[in-house]
Amino acid sequence: MIFVAGSTGFGPIKGIIEHAIQEGVERPIFFYWGVRAKDGLYLNALPEVWQQRDNFTYVPVLSASKGGDQWQGRTGLVHEVLLSDFDSLAGYEVYASGSPAMIEAVRQGVAMKGLAGKYFYFDSFEFANETKQ
Repeated sequence: MIFVAGSTGFGPIKGIIEHAIQEGVERPIFFYWGVRAKDGLYLNALPEVWQQRDNFTYVPVLSASKGGDQWQGRTGLVHEVLLSDFDSLAGYEVYASGSPAMIEAVRQGVAMKGLAGKYFYFDSFEFANETKQ
């Protein structure tokens, strides 16, 4: 299982991961959380705790690190970091939550890595139309 969150897309992904842990899922779980700067990882301690499990890998990714971040981790766009870590995604399930642009980038990228479309699940942050009263 691979989870990809863009910024506050962490919320929906958090719920799914917590449920998987509660249910005792033993399959490998990979969680990629992309934010602009280190302060965007607003609950960073939680996935760090999850990572203490043998089957859990947490990969935080900064796309626009600030000079004061002193970041030693991964940088770039979260979907590109994910794609660079896997030769093939056949046999995986991918769950993504974030902006429409991020969701589309993930969708295209994972398809090119062999993920069957029926195993791509997403929560896209669509914007409401403005209405004038």
